[in-house]
Amino acid sequence: MIFLKISYAVLLPTFAGFLFISYFYSFDDEQSFLERLSLGFGLGIGITSFAMFLLGILGIEFNLLGVSLIPFSLIILFAYLIYKDNMPLRQVLRLRQPALANSFKHLSKMEKLLSLFFISWLVLRLFFIIHQSFIWPVHAPDSMMNWSLGAKFFFYEKGLALEDSNEFFFGRGYRTFLSYPLHLPLMQVWFSLCVGEFNDVFVKLWNVVFFISILCLIYSALKREVSLFAAILATFFLSSVPLLSYHSITAYADLPLSYYTLVSTIILGRYMNIAIGEKRNARKLLFILGAYIGLGMWTKLEGVFLVIAFSGTIVIFLLLKKLALRSLFAFIVPIFVIAIPWHTFLFANNIASERGEGFLKSGLHFEVLPVMWDQIMYSANFNIIFFFFFSTLLLSVKIVLGSNIKYLVTTLFFIMGLFLVTYITSGNYLYTMNLMAVNRNILIFIPMMYYIVTLIAAKNLNPIEKYQNGLSKRLL
Repeated sequence: MIFLKISYAVLLPTFAGFLFISYFYSFDDEQSFLERLSLGFGLGIGITSFAMFLLGILGIEFNLLGVSLIPFSLIILFAYLIYKDNMPLRQVLRLRQPALANSFKHLSKMEKLLSLFFISWLVLRLFFIIHQSFIWPVHAPDSMMNWSLGAKFFFYEKGLALEDSNEFFFGRGYRTFLSYPLHLPLMQVWFSLCVGEFNDVFVKLWNVVFFISILCLIYSALKREVSLFAAILATFFLSSVPLLSYHSITAYADLPLSYYTLVSTIILGRYMNIAIGEKRNARKLLFILGAYIGLGMWTKLEGVFLVIAFSGTIVIFLLLKKLALRSLFAFIVPIFVIAIPWHTFLFANNIASERGEGFLKSGLHFEVLPVMWDQIMYSANFNIIFFFFFSTLLLSVKIVLGSNIKYLVTTLFFIMGLFLVTYITSGNYLYTMNLMAVNRNILIFIPMMYYIVTLIAAKNLNPIEKYQNGLSKRLL
């Protein structure tokens, strides 16, 4: 019975997000069922948690039936729109050939053996992580204080507790920082409503789903752009990053934010491929991109870095390609839909950011630079991905500058730069000196980095391939 309840908690919002993507993303003939399903989970659970926040500020009680109406309403709406547009079921489900087995025929004997080994290892790894997820409760102090205690309070209060007379207003006393976004706590409330109790083990199972979704996304997206073997290899190395595995069995916000960062990067690449020739579909992609960026901002304070970085890259792209800046409207709308209610609520209730140590108040902290360098290159190198990324980039400067990959690299550098400036100019430098930065924040763009470096390496190793619009065409 508990398996059915957990499946309901995962699959209902996933199906809602799946139909959302199927409707707005129907023009992409290369998108697989696996990719669409992985996109659906993050979108569906994000919309559900944000709608729960809106219910909370309206004073509507949290209960399973009421909250379930949110994804059910989305399912009915998009099922109707899909039916109205006469979209074939096969197009919705993306059940297409050639399948993985057919793609294997193009591999050499050595590549087949290695691929089978990597896939077997991945399956065992996933079984291990899923097993651990059903054993470990919420155990990290930060995740308990920042997210889970507040979620437990909201669950038993059956709402956000916004009465002025309530001494625990909005979780005060349970939530360390009241200005922290609510995506994670409300996801835990949703899982608890489905299970029927606040279980310290089950409330964090969403993170293992994000972990699986990241692996499915990077495999599916890369398989569309590079060879099958390269996609499997990149997925294998990403899955073997110890910190990624650790975060998949905890209740931190960094893994979900890394999911939204990776999704946004993939969609940005697809947008640049069609921005000139398919303007209507390009606007749809910008709208979807804005939705994921907005949900990233709804996940963690650092999500605002995604807004700045991706907005900056899109503006640069539009200016260089001499495209109308008004197309940014499609990107901005979903971000504002999320940001305006949340920040209006914070302002109306006089909830300031408790993390506002202030820029330059304690001077500049350049001492973080050697510490960061040591962490990312030696002590916590994420399978030497930073070394491999910088080396590959230096060896492929001409190739990168001649393709749209340069915009993805620009976005990555924007995000890295924003973190670095924050550490140097504010009291947040302490989080770098005590290793929290490398153990938490850097994870946000690690999957993104794996995706980009694989694209660069594939182009570098296949210089005779013809590339369309800067990203590689499918090699198989």
